[in-house]
Amino acid sequence: MLNIFRIFATDAKRIFTNVVAIMVVMGLTVIPCLYAWFNILSNWDPYGPSSTGNLPVAVCSEDKGTTVDSIKVNIGSQVIDNLKANKTIHWVFTDSGADAIEGVKKGTYYAALVMDQDFSRDMISFLGGDPTHPHLDYYENEKKNAIAPKITAKVKTTVQGEVNKSFVGTLADSVLQISSYAISEDRQQSFADATISRMHTLDTDLATIEAILNSYISLIHTTDSLMTAASSMTDEMDSIIESGSLAIDSAQSAAEAASNTANTAGTMVTGSLRKAAKEIRAISDAVSDLSIKTSASSSTAAANVSGLKTALTAIKSAVNQSIATTERVDGGDYSKDIKKVNADFDRLYADLDAIEKAADGTSSDASSELSAFAKDLDTTADNVEALADTYEQIVEPQMNQMLSSLRSSLDEAEDLLNTSSTSIDAVASILGNYPAMMGMGTESLEKSRDQVAEMKTALEEMIGKMNSATTNEQYQNFLDILREDPSIISSFITSPVEVTEKPVFAVANNGSATSPFYVVLSIWVGALILIALIHTNVEHVRGAKKIHTYQEYFGRYLVFFAIGQAQTLLTVLGAIFFCGIQMKHAFLYWFACSVISFTFTLLNFSLKYAFGVVGEAVSIVLMVIQVAGSGGTFPVEVLPKLYQVLYTYMPFAYGMNACRECIGGMYGANYWIYLSGLGTWVGASLFMGLVLSIPMKRLNEKIEDAKAKADIMA
Repeated sequence: MLNIFRIFATDAKRIFTNVVAIMVVMGLTVIPCLYAWFNILSNWDPYGPSSTGNLPVAVCSEDKGTTVDSIKVNIGSQVIDNLKANKTIHWVFTDSGADAIEGVKKGTYYAALVMDQDFSRDMISFLGGDPTHPHLDYYENEKKNAIAPKITAKVKTTVQGEVNKSFVGTLADSVLQISSYAISEDRQQSFADATISRMHTLDTDLATIEAILNSYISLIHTTDSLMTAASSMTDEMDSIIESGSLAIDSAQSAAEAASNTANTAGTMVTGSLRKAAKEIRAISDAVSDLSIKTSASSSTAAANVSGLKTALTAIKSAVNQSIATTERVDGGDYSKDIKKVNADFDRLYADLDAIEKAADGTSSDASSELSAFAKDLDTTADNVEALADTYEQIVEPQMNQMLSSLRSSLDEAEDLLNTSSTSIDAVASILGNYPAMMGMGTESLEKSRDQVAEMKTALEEMIGKMNSATTNEQYQNFLDILREDPSIISSFITSPVEVTEKPVFAVANNGSATSPFYVVLSIWVGALILIALIHTNVEHVRGAKKIHTYQEYFGRYLVFFAIGQAQTLLTVLGAIFFCGIQMKHAFLYWFACSVISFTFTLLNFSLKYAFGVVGEAVSIVLMVIQVAGSGGTFPVEVLPKLYQVLYTYMPFAYGMNACRECIGGMYGANYWIYLSGLGTWVGASLFMGLVLSIPMKRLNEKIEDAKAKADIMA
């Protein structure tokens, strides 16, 4: 032990008695700390707004905007306005996209963003069912700086966020404004209430449509009855005409009229009634002709009373059905007309009974009864014609007005409901052409009626659900907000999630976060400079007799240790008080750096002591590997696999992690675990210095001799 202290005392005396040596030692002490301080300060806050705000990035909007339901929208202009208030980047707003791109090429701007002229139009293209992604070009000068593109990458995120915010905000605000104004003119009825009101109107209209369809189905059945009556009447008239040559022509005309009536029946109620009147007049004409014939003709007429009653009964039924249909469609009271028509037909039945009795009497009596019968037929025909005129002049215009109202109601409901729209259009198309509708078959009309009934059922269910929803407390609160300020909800939709940052082991700035790396690196650099400038072998020690290898090793290492500790103390004090890094445990921070310095100086000294210049080279290689793969700048997880494996054994990693515990805060016993990890390198260093140095001594001497003979190397 005595020789160890003699070696150290001799080295200290030589240093402090030589001015040049003192200056060199002072330089060795100061240089590493300057390296750490300057790097810490240069990396103090490179990603903060105060730094990134100096990076020029060009932005240009060539967006011409678009119009949505008379509302002018220009997303590009909104983005520009928002970016003017954003200070994270030095935004430069150019007049044209060409200027922005040219500036990137020249190096005037680090990057450029250009929004094309169709930006807004493409943004809202989804409303038309054919969405087109808006075009935003991002130009970046990647050769200007290696790190700048990583920083300016925030530009894309920032602008994208502003675009999304502007788009969502505009869309939400427009929709909510429309909703709030839909609360009606006095702003008392909600949008949902207005919708339900429209639904009730539609429900009423559908019920009307269903009633109309049922009426038309009845009309078609009525037409069938008229055709049957006409056919029956034609058969009866044929029998009458056969009894006299003069009656033949009239009977043929009546048959043809009945046939024409049958062919045109069913177009509308008016036609049905007019056909019935024509048939009655045809019978009247035939009977009038018979009234002047012989008794034989009267006998023939009397013989066909049963057939005439059957024909008149069919006509009466058809007329009554038409009146009843008119009453259902028009909603009026036609009971008097029905009674009057029935009375007319009762009188005709009485006339036929009289004709049948007169057949047994004189020819004059039969002729008189036939004349009375013909007169009553004319009166009945006039009354039926009057009913037809009433329908044509009153009911049909009301029907047209009703159909027009239904079309208007269906048009208003189209935007509110999507349920069974095809069926509604089909019904509207049918009602749009009244004559064509009358010509439809019973099967088509019944199918349409069933569709209307299904729509009505679905609509009633929807009304029930909406009524239930509108009574919900949350819905009422929503309406209250709309009445007060729709922008509250618009703002919420634009940014629905509020992120609260809760740092764990918070570090104030990037300089403090990177200081462990630069401090540890400067300690290694200091140790490397020491082995480059100070000899590791010992010569000429006064008072020492025989110096053993271990005495020489520890005796000279004490100089390295002392200078290394001085370097470390100065570096730590400067980092804390000059640079102002965050510090929670200053003493433990210094103690960790002191242990790191001891480990690094011992390791580098041992490499040089055992392997000479080869050891110096190994020390440099170790430093390079650790700078790249110790996780000082980038997380080790993003490094190549080789570095991830080496990281486990790097002394840098243990030293930096111990320092981080002092800066950000302690967790458990991690601090002591990290420091104990350096013990492996201490053991390896002692093994190299005390064991491997002995067999390597002669090899090192040969290498030194070869260097000297080259007469060019120090």
